[in-house]
Amino acid sequence: MNNQQKKGKTTEEIYGEKAEDWKRKIKESYNKNNLRKRRSDSTKKQMEDPKQREMREKKLTIKEMVKLGNNCGSFITGRPLKNFPVKRVCKQCHSEFEWNSFQDRDGIFCSQKCSIQFSRENANNYRIKAFANLPHECSYCQEKDTKKLIVYHKDSNFLNNDIKNLEIVCGRCHALLHKKLIQKSRFGEFKDGQILRGIRHILDGLRLDLKDENFKDTPERILRSYYEIFKGLRNLDENIKEIFSTSFPSEYQGIVAIKDIISWSMCPHHFLPVEYRVNIGIIYKDKMLGLSKLPRVIELLAKRPALQETFTNDIIKYLVKYLDPLGIIVVVKGRHLCMIMRGIKKDSWVITSSVYGIFQKDISARNEFFDLIKNYNEKI
Repeated sequence: MNNQQKKGKTTEEIYGEKAEDWKRKIKESYNKNNLRKRRSDSTKKQMEDPKQREMREKKLTIKEMVKLGNNCGSFITGRPLKNFPVKRVCKQCHSEFEWNSFQDRDGIFCSQKCSIQFSRENANNYRIKAFANLPHECSYCQEKDTKKLIVYHKDSNFLNNDIKNLEIVCGRCHALLHKKLIQKSRFGEFKDGQILRGIRHILDGLRLDLKDENFKDTPERILRSYYEIFKGLRNLDENIKEIFSTSFPSEYQGIVAIKDIISWSMCPHHFLPVEYRVNIGIIYKDKMLGLSKLPRVIELLAKRPALQETFTNDIIKYLVKYLDPLGIIVVVKGRHLCMIMRGIKKDSWVITSSVYGIFQKDISARNEFFDLIKNYNEKI
């Protein structure tokens, strides 16, 4: 009867008898004499070794067995032994101890206590690591009730589990620390905590090792650079008004042209740098600015993630708002790294322009401005 014929049938139908009787016959068919014979042969083979015979006759202790050699050791432990005992240094307490394979298989720790302590201090779980290395009390109020203690990350980076970044605090102090961070983020120029967490998540998403010295302080460095790169996002009107607060009376009615004002901005689509070169011409009405004021305003307006077209129009918008000149013309030349580093990968320049007042109505005034800047730089 094959396997397909056996499917769906009971043991009685297959073997013609009850299952219990069948199992009993199988057990009875096992030859106990054969098992005894195999054990006897194994014993005889071991007794052929003179060291084994010496051990059995003298009934040696474990230390004496080790002295007899590798064969004796393999009989006891199941693996060959070297010359024991061996002097080693404990990886945890750094004390010297005599090691043999009967105490510890690897010979790294002098005792089980050291082995447990080492695993706690180097655990992946930051809570186990903190409580193994740091005193069990709050760092601020010295609360010692372990049920109230919490492990706190000093730099608010939950991915940085270095012992130097961990401290034990109580629930009350933990709440106060978080309250201070929230207030700092709320009343600061930017939401620092959210920026730092976002950058860490990006780095972690790229599978970068944040414990590496090159990336350890990267989120903080990026945050500091953002305060400079995006300076124009906060209190823009107040800062521009302060720049324009100092002006000088003047009867000059000609064009004041400033060429190649270089500033850097960020592309709002890919958050990659953009290099701007701004040429501006202005005809003042009854008061004029110092020569450094216009470049400062342009640089401040560039410190925002905005389109080049928006940036060009904003220059005229704020100059008209605070100066009310007779005419303004702006030509912006932009080199976008989002076109150079990715996508089309072409090192091209984008040119935009905007006009106001006299320059909008009088073609000769526009031509005069372009004549002023034409021979200065052949690329413009």
